[in-house]
Amino acid sequence: MDIDQAWKDTCKVLLYSEVGELTDFERYLTRYAEPIFAKKSAISGQKVTVSRPDFSPSSKFISQDEAPEYDKKIRSLPLNINQIKDIDSILNAISENFYYAGNQITGNSAQVVESDNVIDSQVVHRSAQVWGCKFMAFCSMCRSSEFMFGVNWASTSKYLINCYETYQQTRCMETLNVWSSSDIYYSVGLEGCSDCLFSFNRKNSQRLIGNCAFDKAAFAEYKARLLGQMRDRLKSKREIPSIIDILGA
Repeated sequence: MDIDQAWKDTCKVLLYSEVGELTDFERYLTRYAEPIFAKKSAISGQKVTVSRPDFSPSSKFISQDEAPEYDKKIRSLPLNINQIKDIDSILNAISENFYYAGNQITGNSAQVVESDNVIDSQVVHRSAQVWGCKFMAFCSMCRSSEFMFGVNWASTSKYLINCYETYQQTRCMETLNVWSSSDIYYSVGLEGCSDCLFSFNRKNSQRLIGNCAFDKAAFAEYKARLLGQMRDRLKSKREIPSIIDILGA
C-alpha cells in the first residue's frame, strides 16, 4: 500500500468516504505541522531533508547515505602542522570539514520520502522524528502509530487526521490533548472517552456532542449529519477549520 491509498483508507474510516488525493490536502494537513527544511548536499548537490531550522548560514549538509563518501573525504584531509598550532587554527580547520547529515533514515525503514530522523518505520512521507510507525504523512514526534496525517506529538495511536498531543487515540480527527479515547472529533482535553464531537474537558464519557449526552440512536443521527457536512466541505474546499482555529491559539 502506498501513502495515497493509506490516506484514502483513513478517510473512509473517519468520514465513511474518500475525499480526494493526498496531494490535494497538503495545505490543510501542514498548516500547524512542524515544518521540515530542504538543504542541498555539499557532496552531490542533491536535496537533503532536515527537521530543524537552527543551523548557521554557513553550515554544510550531506544525506545520510553519503556518509561513507564523507568519511573517505575527511580521512584524506588530515590537519597539517600549521592548522594545529593553536585552538583557533584547529577550530577553523575543523569547521571547514564539518557537515550535518539529513535524510536520517535508520533501522528497519522503507518507502520513506522527504523525511528526517525516521527509525524502524515504513511508508512515511514528509515527516520527522518518527519511530516505529507506518503510513504517515506530514507528522512529527510520533511513536508506535499508523495511518496518521498532519499529526504532532502522538504515541500508540491509529487512524488520525490533524490531531495534536495525543496518546492511545483511535479514529480521531481535529483533537488536542486527548488521551486513551476513540472516535473523537473537534474536541479538547478528553480522557477515556468515546464517540464525542465538539466536546471539552471530560473524562470517561461517551456519545457527547457539545458536552451534551445523547442516546445511541440520536447520537448516530447527529454524528452522520455532522460528518457528512465535514466530508462535503473537504471534497469541495480541500480543507475545513482546524481545532487550533476554533481555539484561537
